[in-house]
Parts: sequence; structure tokens; C-alpha cells
Amino acid sequence: MLARHERARGPAAVETAQARALLGEWLLDTDPVQAEALLREALARIEAVHGGDAAEALVVRGALATALASQDRFAEAEPLYRRTIEQARVSLGAHDPRVLEQVNALAWTLARLGRNDEAHALYRQVYEAMRSVFGEHDPRTLNVLNNLAAWPRRRGDHATAEPMQREAWQGMRAAVGADHPATLRLQANLAEICLHRGQLDEATDLLVDALQRWSRRTEQRPLARLQRLLAQTQLARGERTQAAHTLQQAWQSAQQAQLVDEQRATASALVELYRAQPSAVADLRQWQARLQALPAPATSH
Repeated sequence: MLARHERARGPAAVETAQARALLGEWLLDTDPVQAEALLREALARIEAVHGGDAAEALVVRGALATALASQDRFAEAEPLYRRTIEQARVSLGAHDPRVLEQVNALAWTLARLGRNDEAHALYRQVYEAMRSVFGEHDPRTLNVLNNLAAWPRRRGDHATAEPMQREAWQGMRAAVGADHPATLRLQANLAEICLHRGQLDEATDLLVDALQRWSRRTEQRPLARLQRLLAQTQLARGERTQAAHTLQQAWQSAQQAQLVDEQRATASALVELYRAQPSAVADLRQWQARLQALPAPATSH
């Protein structure tokens, strides 16, 4: 479709930009780097023709923010989300589903920047609005409930997080099926809570099941986190050799998917593992060097 528009209209035509934007949105889950390039080109052309506040730019700008957030570039994504939300509230209304989804994405971005109080306040607003608009069993509402559960989870209050997380996962499983990516992401979150609560059997079962289901999909980005969490359950059982092997798999998955945060978390776990083994000095130095070579974590300004 993109090539057809370029031949018929030329690479600078608005129709070509719109086709480029559609392809970029389609690539968001599988190739956010390529999606970013396409969306930037599309947005620049649309803004040049229609202006930065044009309705045509709204969706493209929000998609570009998502492409950046998918690459852990949260500080860059935040202003794009904010501008998209401001524009969408004027043109669509504060409770339009598209506006609520953008606010939810902004809240997630703020949480990844460590601004948890701001994120939680937005999540609470979005959850109440979505429950009113869509009902409590709608996947969009359940996704925000999952995000609400993340707030106590990040503070270490796993007892508070577990019932919300379990409700979100069970509801999503019933709504879209056990193999759906949304269900599997929520399943990983529940497994992490079970791990921290010492429920190792359930955590292991959830993670192994999720890994098996993801292995049948073309989108492999979540594998790194699942493997890292499984390694943590193995460490909790005292299975250090198996945990080291699983963490190295997680590192490879994170590298392939260009997930810097996951690379950092995995390298940190390997450093701690080898630090406790006096005979593993070479391995310790190797992973310390890899950890130090990674970019600094994203922080708020």
C-alpha cells in the first residue's frame, strides 16, 4: 500500500504520509524502531500541510509516543502523550474512549519514570471513567485495573496488589482468551506478585504456562521479563545453576528485543548471583562490565 501511494502520489504527498502512519501503527507491537521512523515521517508531513493541531496529527502523535515508550524512551514519550491528550479532550471530549486510552498510556509512562503518585492518580481517574463507560468486565477497564495493582506492587505491598491483579487477569482471560497477549502480560504480573509472596509453585506454573504460550507467537518481546521472573523463582528454590542459565536466556531475549530496562534488570540479577559465589570472579566481572555499559535509566526531569 505504501509503495503504491509513493508511485501514484509521490513520497511527499499527504496520502503517502497517511499510508506511512498506518504501517507504523501496524508495526508498533513487533518493530517499534521501524514504527517510530515511519510515524515521524508521517507526522512531519501532516503537520507541514495541516498544522500541528490538526485532527489528522492526533492519532499519529499518540502512536509515535507509544513507539517511543515501547523502546523505554519515556521522557520523550511524555510530552507527546500530553499534547495528544490536550488536543483530544478539546475535539473528542474528556470521556471519549480514545482520550481515556491516551491518559492510561501517559499514566504508564509516568510510572516508568518513577512518578508513581502522579501515575496512580491518573489511573484512578481512568479506571472510574472506563468502568462507567464500558463496564467492569471490558478488557480496557481490566487493563487499567492491572495498572492500579502495579502501584501497591511497586511499593512492595503485594498483599494489597494480589486481589486486584488476580481479578484483572481472570477477567481478561474470560474476555479475550488464555492465549491473548493482554492476558499473558497480566499473568506475568500475577506471577511476580506470587513470587514475592512466597507462592513459588503458583508463580512457576504461571510463568511456565506464559512462556509456552508466548513461544507460539511471532511477537517475542515479553520473553525476557518472563525468563527473568522464572529465574527468580529458581533462585528462591536454591536452584542457582538453573537460575544463571535462565537469566542468560533472558539477557539474550532482552538484547534481541532492544529492551534496555530488561537488560539492566537481568544484568543486575546476574551480578548479585555471581557476587555470592567466590569461585565466579570472572563471571562477576563480565556482568559488572555489561551492566556499566548500559545507558543510564530513564528519569523524570
